[in-house]
Amino acid sequence: MLVHGSNSSPEHRRQVNDHGFAPELAGFLMLILQHLQIQDILQDITYEYQLRGDAQHALLEIYQTDEENPKPYSKLNWLRIKLRNRDFDGTRYWKFTNLSGKRNYSHAVDKVSPDKRAAELSIYALDPRFPFEHYDKPLISFIKNPFEALPQYQSKAKLIEWFEKWLQVMCLPDHPYPGYFCHIGIPKIPNFILAVVAQSLFYEERNEYRYSHLTVVPTWYHTAKSFQNKGFTFTHPEDSNTMRRLDKKVEKLLPLPESELDDPIARHIVYSQRSWIVMLQFWFSLAYKYGFDPIELCPESEQYNLHRILYPLKPTRNLWMEIKLTEELISNLSSSKG
Repeated sequence: MLVHGSNSSPEHRRQVNDHGFAPELAGFLMLILQHLQIQDILQDITYEYQLRGDAQHALLEIYQTDEENPKPYSKLNWLRIKLRNRDFDGTRYWKFTNLSGKRNYSHAVDKVSPDKRAAELSIYALDPRFPFEHYDKPLISFIKNPFEALPQYQSKAKLIEWFEKWLQVMCLPDHPYPGYFCHIGIPKIPNFILAVVAQSLFYEERNEYRYSHLTVVPTWYHTAKSFQNKGFTFTHPEDSNTMRRLDKKVEKLLPLPESELDDPIARHIVYSQRSWIVMLQFWFSLAYKYGFDPIELCPESEQYNLHRILYPLKPTRNLWMEIKLTEELISNLSSSKG
C-alpha cells in the first residue's frame, strides 16, 4: 500500500488504517509525522510525504519540494524512517520484500531472544539544501558509499585509486562522514524520532503490538558510537568485544583532547576521521585477500593500519544493537528530544 500527502494539502494529517501494513508500525510513523508538524520541525520546507508498507515494514519518506526553484531541491529525500517488525528474524518464516533492501535477516545472528519483542529502526535525516556541489561526481559517489567503491576483483590500480580517494576525503575542509549524501544532518530530528518511536512502541495499548526492545543495524562506525551514546548496547558479546578493541585502537591513533570535548567542530572532525579510518580497514583486508601488501601499494596507509581489526558488519552478518524500552528510558529520551 502507498499513501501520499503534503503539507500544502488538507489531507496531510490523515491516518493510515490498512491491514496490508504491519498495522502498529504504520500508525507509529503517522504519529511521528504529526509530532514533527506540531513541533514545527518541518516549518522551513515545503514537503511531500509518502508512506509505504507491507506485513513486516512501514516506511515514511519526506521529500523536499520547491515549485519556484525545482532544482536542485525537487523531490530530494529529506527524511526517511523505516520501522520493521522482527518477529520472524532468524527463522524460516522470514522473507524478502520490496522494502527489505539488501539486508538478509534469516541468519541465526538475527534471531530475537524469546523473552523479547523487537522492532528495527532505520533513520536517514540529511538536509538536501546543502549538497556536495563543490566535489566531482566520483568523489561524491565515494563519500556516499565507500563500501560499494571497493574493487570487486583483483586490481592493483583500483586498490590504489580507492586509497587515493580515501586520502582526499580525509583532507577535505568540511570533513563529511562516510555514507553522507549532503553536507549536514537535520538538527533535532534523530533524537526526536527516537523518542517518539520508543514511546509509541512501549505504550502501545494493544498487548499483541507492544514491543520490549528497539534495535538498529548501524552501517557506519560513527553511527554505532552515536547509538552507544544514547544507551544502545551490542546484542552479541563478540561484537561488543570487537568494538572495544576497535575503540582502543582508533582513540589512540586519533585522540580527542579533554579540552576539546565541548567543541562541536573539534568533535565533528575527530569523529568523522575516526569513522573513515575504520572504513579503511576493509581496504586493508581486501588488499591482503587479493595478494597485495597494502603498505607497499600505498606507503601513506601504514600510519592508519589497525592490524586487521574490522568493524563487525558484513553483507552476510548484521551488527545488532538494542535498547530495552522502559519508562525511565522514555522519560530520558523525551527530555532530550528537543
